[in-house]
Amino acid sequence: MLAATGGQTAGGATAGPAGDAAQQAAAAMVAAGMIRGVPGRVGMGILGPTTTTQVSVQNKMIGAIMGRGGCRINQVRQESGADIKISKQEPGVEDRIITITGTPDQIHNAQFLMQVCVKRYGDQTGV
Repeated sequence: MLAATGGQTAGGATAGPAGDAAQQAAAAMVAAGMIRGVPGRVGMGILGPTTTTQVSVQNKMIGAIMGRGGCRINQVRQESGADIKISKQEPGVEDRIITITGTPDQIHNAQFLMQVCVKRYGDQTGV
């Protein structure tokens, strides 16, 4: 699962968790040390202010998010409208960085959809 980490919008306002159940579950995972989020860049896109958020995810969870041949992460990209990049696995490093760029709503939707992937497919990948 992933955490809504927030960031700053182009207007300087903080775009943080809205408090819905998915975000509360994600916050619990952050507290448990399973993932860590890092707010990032701010800009302006076609749909309004955009934010870049980075989330650190355990390697063992990446397969549930990506799916075979990237099918799940591509679906998350399409449904959320967010730009999502996953770092390559580094030797000796247990986490991967997922960089999500979009409006606050796109980022929240992408994080929620990735949480669903982990919940639904995590057992199949050894999570």
